[in-house]
Formats: sequence, C-alpha cells, structure tokens
Amino acid sequence: MAGVGEHRIHRSRPPRRRSRGRVLAVAALLVAVLGIMGNEIWVGADASKVAATVATRELEQLGEAWNRYDDFLQRDYLKIATMGLGRSLIQRSTVLADRVIANYRASLPTVREAQWQSARDALARAVVVAPHDQELRAALRYCEGHLHRINGEAKRSRRQFPEAERDLTEAVAAFRKAAELRPRWPDPFLGLARTFIYGLQDLDRGADALRQAERRGYTSGERETVQLADGYRVRGDTLIRNARQLSGLPQERDHVERAAEAYRQALTLYLSVKDFSKVGANIRLTQRALERTEKSLSDLSSPGAAAAPSVSPSGREQNR
Repeated sequence: MAGVGEHRIHRSRPPRRRSRGRVLAVAALLVAVLGIMGNEIWVGADASKVAATVATRELEQLGEAWNRYDDFLQRDYLKIATMGLGRSLIQRSTVLADRVIANYRASLPTVREAQWQSARDALARAVVVAPHDQELRAALRYCEGHLHRINGEAKRSRRQFPEAERDLTEAVAAFRKAAELRPRWPDPFLGLARTFIYGLQDLDRGADALRQAERRGYTSGERETVQLADGYRVRGDTLIRNARQLSGLPQERDHVERAAEAYRQALTLYLSVKDFSKVGANIRLTQRALERTEKSLSDLSSPGAAAAPSVSPSGREQNR
C-alpha cells in the first residue's frame, strides 16, 4: 500500500508544473497586450498631433503629412491608432484636389502642371488607404489624364510626334476610365475634348466629348466655343496642306472647298465670343486663310486651273 501512495504522490507533481506554465504564458500575454496598448497610445498621440495640422495644409505640404502617416502605420500593429490621421488626410487630399479640378472648369483656368502633379500625388496616397472609393479613383485618373495631355501637347509642339501620340493616347484612356468610375461626372469629357481638339486634332471626337459633358450637366461657355473654333481652323489648315499634295488632281478642289467651309465655321464661332481680346489674333489668321482659300477656288474655276498657285495654311493652332 505504501507503494501505491508513493505512486500517487509522484503523479500529482506534473499538473502543478503545467499550472505554473500557464501562469507564465498568461503573464507573458498580458505583458504583450500592455505593450501593444502602450504602443497604440503612443502612436495615436503622435498621429493626433499631425492630424490637427492637416486641415490647414496646402497641396504642396500634404506630402510630408502623408510620409508621417506611413511612418506611424509601420509602428501601428493594430492599425487603429492611425485611422483618424488617415481619414483627415483623405478628406484634405480630396478637398484640395477638388479645387484644382474646379479651377479647370473656369472660362480662364489658371491650373498648371505642378498643381495637377501635386493633386495626383495626394490622391494616389489616399487611394492606397481607401482603395474601394470610386470617386477618389476617378479623381486620380482624371488628374493623370491631364498630366499625360500636357506632356503630349508639349511633345507635339516640339514635333516629337510618336512620343506625343503615346502620351495623348494615355490621356484619353485615363479620362475614359475616370468617366467609367463616375458615370455622371462631366469633367473627364472636358479633358477629352481638349485632348482631341488640340492634341490629336480630331475635331469630331472633341465636339462629341463636349456634348457628353453637357449631357452630364456641364454648361459650355466661351472657352468651349473657342476650342471648337480653333478645331475648325486647324481642320481648314490640314485640308489646305492635303490639297497641295493633290495639286492638279480632281480631289484638289474638293479639299479646298471643304477648307473654305471649315474657315467660315471657325470665323462664325470666333465672332460669337464677346471678349475679342481672347480671339482677335485667331480671327485675323482665319480671315486671311479664308481669303486665300477663296482666291484658290476662283483660280481653280478659271481656265488654266492646273497652273493655279497652291494655298498656304493659316498657321498653327493656339492652345488656351
């Protein structure tokens, strides 16, 4: 019997060791939890200080705040302490980007490439935090569209045509994606109109883009009138250049007649603009081009038309 008792005493020890192990595990877990909570409080306090400054920051100052957010996020194990700062940054990025976007709707926008870039950078950071926000993604793609458009127009002016074509094609894709993400938003179609008319010199698609913007609530003004007038003037110039390549052929007269009609439409649109200071130079260019074109038509109708001099275009379009 003594052996049995000893055996029982011997088997009662392991449970006590397991109990001590559980206590140590619980203690370690508690220390870890307290450490995490302390870290959350610490990170949250620092994030709150930055969040308090966000509402007064301008676009060029948001980058530093977003960098601080990224630093805090790496230390935020539960991703809770930085939530308030993230919301503040998204809201401020949206407000400031909307100001840039609204500026482009003005009849004489003052927004430039640097502002589009700053808006794009802020929105790109915001989309990382809120990837399912379709309005944010649409605004981001819209800003990217303008950056591609500006680059494409600049390369075209330097006669870097293949590079310009790539940028302008990217601009069209970005604007169309923005329109897809926000179906009732007219702004992407304003970007498309500008890209088609001045960048790709496709007046028909540019005019259609303006109609699409109007269907979505946009009211066209003198800026859009001037854009269309510029488009018709460029069409006239292009037809005249083509006519020179067809000199002596039956198609020459058709091109010259179409050029004259394009110049007349351009003049009609230019003359409907109340502020002639915006279009005075273009009116003179178009009027001279129309006079030369009508003289060419008269020469083509006279005996010996095959020897008639070719007509020169009025000049390049002026972006505004």
